[in-house]
Parts: sequence; C-alpha cells; structure tokens
Amino acid sequence: MDNNEVTWEEISRKLKAPFRKSELEWRPQGSPQPSKDGEVIMALTYVQSRAVFDRLDEVVGPENWTTRIVPLDGGFLCQLGLRLPGSNEWVYKEDGAAQTNIEALKGGISDAIKRAGVPWGIARYLYNLDTMWVKAGKTKAGKPKIANVKECEKRMPPWALHPDDLAELEAEATTKARPITRKQEKVLRDLIDRLDTNEAAAVLGINVRCEEAGLPPIQRIEDTPAVVFSKIVNAMQARLDEALNTQAETEARI
Repeated sequence: MDNNEVTWEEISRKLKAPFRKSELEWRPQGSPQPSKDGEVIMALTYVQSRAVFDRLDEVVGPENWTTRIVPLDGGFLCQLGLRLPGSNEWVYKEDGAAQTNIEALKGGISDAIKRAGVPWGIARYLYNLDTMWVKAGKTKAGKPKIANVKECEKRMPPWALHPDDLAELEAEATTKARPITRKQEKVLRDLIDRLDTNEAAAVLGINVRCEEAGLPPIQRIEDTPAVVFSKIVNAMQARLDEALNTQAETEARI
C-alpha cells in the first residue's frame, strides 16, 4: 500500500472504527452476583488479536507497520510503530501486558500488541462501553462463565457497531416488525370476539408479547408483528380453552 495516497487524518479515522462483532470476544470478570433473574456476571469486551493485525494491514498496509516486543518481569512491552504518510519516518507507541494463564508467552504477547494499538485508537471505543452484566453459567470445571455470548452481542450499543453489523440489525428489526397478513388478522379478531374482549384490552395483551420480543408497542390489531403471531394465538386459545372448561364444569354441577 502506498501511504503517500492517504492522509494521517484518514488513517486515524479508519484505525478507530468499530470492529465486527465476530472480531470481538467477551470474558467474565469477577464472581457471579445474585439478581432477580438468577446469577449474573460482569462481561468485558475485547478485540481479537488477528482483527488488530487485519485492521493494520487494511489501513496502512503490512509494510507500513511493525512491532518490537520487549520481555519484562512477568509480561511483555510492545512498541507498535507506523510509518507516517509521505515519509520514511516511523512513530512508535507502546503498552504492555502480563503473561496470560493459558499459553502464557503467546497470550501475553498478543495482549501486549492489542494494548499497544489502543494509543493509536484501535479498539479504544471499547473502553467507553457501559458495564455489562449478563447471565452467569459454569464450566465443566465449575468455574464461572458467560452463559450465552449472544446476550453480550445484543447488548452492544448502536454507536459501537461496525456499519455492516448495524445494517444487519436494522434489517432484522424491519423483518421482525413486519405486520400480520389480513388472514392472520381475521384469526386474531375471531379469537378476540370468542373471548368477548374489546380491542383496547386485546392490544394491551399483544403489547406484552411485543415487549418480550424487543419490539415497539402497537396501536391497532392489524399492526401486530407477524413474528409474535403464533405466541399470541396460542395464548388466546389457551384462555379460550380454560374458559370453556370452566363453563362445562359449572354446567355439570347445576
């Protein structure tokens, strides 16, 4: 890559850009804590080392960045150098990391490189995330872990998402919010009539399902999202069956 073709401002902007969710990982921090929904644990967000390498290759080119690894007592110092646009001058920024519990040398060096990228703006935005508490689980060895990493992915705020991830999220939201068909609306209205429920009360019940699915509330029956249609029908049918059973028991005692 010819770094004469780009400005330092453009390089800096691209280095600071959010990563894809697939390039991130989440690790549990501390001990599980009790909550009303069971035990939760703090989840910290990290960028994968290969993603940092790919970002540097993409933005400045593999020939325009380098690292110097300096062993320290119990860890490593990494000096990450970039060649400035339009010159042969190299600028270095540094940070360090301790050896890791697993693959101490390899893990420590990888962490040191990732940390050295932060002064350049790489993955610095992750430090601005709010504290994330998610459902806790346990490994086979009994150690605490994050129960479902997908929960962490869903908790990432829009400003911290890569444009491709944001586009997928918006497309998914559009699909989830697609309203029911006229045929499905007729099924709902028929059940509402059989339950002798007015439309306002029915809308309130539907909005409970919308909230569970992370969807905005509706104002009319015909606006019911198709994605929650089956759950709503099953719930209404269960209420109808219960009412019919109660009526039959009452008539049997008369």
